[in-house]
Amino acid sequence: MKSTSLQRENEQPAHSSIVEIRLATPADRRRVYQTRYQVYAEELGQHSRNAEGMLSNDLDAFNQYVIAVQDEELIGFVSITPPGQARYSLDGYLPRSEWPFRASDSLYEIRLLTVIPEYRGGWLSAALMYAALRYIEAQGGGEVMATGRKEVASIYRRVGLKEHGIEIQSGKVTYLLMSAALTEIRARVDGMKPVVQRFKRSVDWKMGVAFE
Repeated sequence: MKSTSLQRENEQPAHSSIVEIRLATPADRRRVYQTRYQVYAEELGQHSRNAEGMLSNDLDAFNQYVIAVQDEELIGFVSITPPGQARYSLDGYLPRSEWPFRASDSLYEIRLLTVIPEYRGGWLSAALMYAALRYIEAQGGGEVMATGRKEVASIYRRVGLKEHGIEIQSGKVTYLLMSAALTEIRARVDGMKPVVQRFKRSVDWKMGVAFE
């Protein structure tokens, strides 16, 4: 990892007050769906615009969101799809017969890693990813798959997720299919302890699972 990347990860977000990282409550969902719309419909053109100004789908009936909040403003989130449900987001793009890994009963899906524009370029994406992985680890997850937007795929690679040479096109956005065993991810994250400890001091950790 280049020193410039590490430096950007360790910078504070745009404002000085601490960032709270926690699981979204039902009351948080409206803000999440509004931000999804602003980023993925208005900014990136993945989805069509709508009069409601929100984006949601059937996975939201059972997925989890890890959110970052500062000064009562939602500044980022990431979605986690657990196993044991009707489907994953990937099912909408690729038949399971073409998946380069098995849909086991311990497979979790990470998607929609999102930070609002004025907070990008710092450590917040890495902190959200770490929180999602800690949640999955605490649930007994064994494998993780992710559809990472091509422009930010380095964040996924950094924690040990590997590409399979499969690109998924959705509107104007290209995603890379990635996956790894949780043991591989843990080994990679254990080698990033100085970075993890630095952003630990910058967050109010309210995930309901231990930070480490």
